[in-house]
Amino acid sequence: MTARETLLYLSGAQNHTHVQSLLHWTGLAQAADRRVGGFSRGMKQRLGIGAALIRNPELLILDEPSSALDPEGRSEVLRLISDLRNTGKTILFSTHILDDVERVCDTVGMIDAGKLVFEKPLAQLLKENEQLLFDIMPIAAIDSKMMDALRSIPGIISVTKAASGFTVSVNSSMASVLVMRFLADQGMAVERFSMQKRRLEDLFLKEVHDQ
Repeated sequence: MTARETLLYLSGAQNHTHVQSLLHWTGLAQAADRRVGGFSRGMKQRLGIGAALIRNPELLILDEPSSALDPEGRSEVLRLISDLRNTGKTILFSTHILDDVERVCDTVGMIDAGKLVFEKPLAQLLKENEQLLFDIMPIAAIDSKMMDALRSIPGIISVTKAASGFTVSVNSSMASVLVMRFLADQGMAVERFSMQKRRLEDLFLKEVHDQ
């Protein structure tokens, strides 16, 4: 069948207006009369989401909807999920692609060996596990004497060399201000001064290893 025929069949051939609206929303309007067998994986995924919305459910369960898609297809599927969330739909989104979770989810539950390890609002989870770790890339090389001077600054936990500069671990955000002031006092120009963000993948591996 074509995409249009598929959605009409699932709707009981009763709501042509709703089907047309779904075809536009999923970006399939121009391909509506093409056979689904010739669709790309991303197009099939979008059609599947459209099919799930035929009866306008309040809850959608999506299992790996962005898996094995190219970047464009993945972006389109995540856009549709975000649109649904913003309309008030409840979505259970199962995936192993944790970058996608950070893009679209409000609450995160992590499962290991069939056991729910934890479930928390995403913002709270990231806040609780925030690392005060800064990557610094100076324009000129930093010598061991200056590294030792950095380590002596109050609030500095550690200073380690990295491939393109060094990494500073601090115990408070105020300590990062002292680091910037130290670099300025030394006349050291810096290309990058950025805080490392702990990712969901890191948290998952930590929770799994702690079990």
